[in-house]
Amino acid sequence: MLFLLLFGITAASNAQSTYPIEDTVTAVAPHMPALTRYTGSSACWHGLTYNYTFTSRDGILAWALAYPWEADGYKASIGRYIAATNVSTLSSGEADLYHDLRAAHMMVVDR
Repeated sequence: MLFLLLFGITAASNAQSTYPIEDTVTAVAPHMPALTRYTGSSACWHGLTYNYTFTSRDGILAWALAYPWEADGYKASIGRYIAATNVSTLSSGEADLYHDLRAAHMMVVDR
């Protein structure tokens, strides 16, 4: 599975997301691009748990430059989420999302 969206597409009926943190991401960073995990063997951006394409990293950096207020809101919100969350208590889907959000957070902080 190469593509993993950071947050689900919200239906026109404003249905709630599968995981509450997705709603926070959608609210503070509506223009944030999705990350793509990398499964090959050549150069890639290394997160703490998964690897991501450089295209994903470049997209996050471009978004942070184009929408600095969103990037700052994301950095603050997800920073609090990371600090308050014990990943070992999350379901596998929530843990995957946690790792992707944390990787994007690392990209934004490192910009």
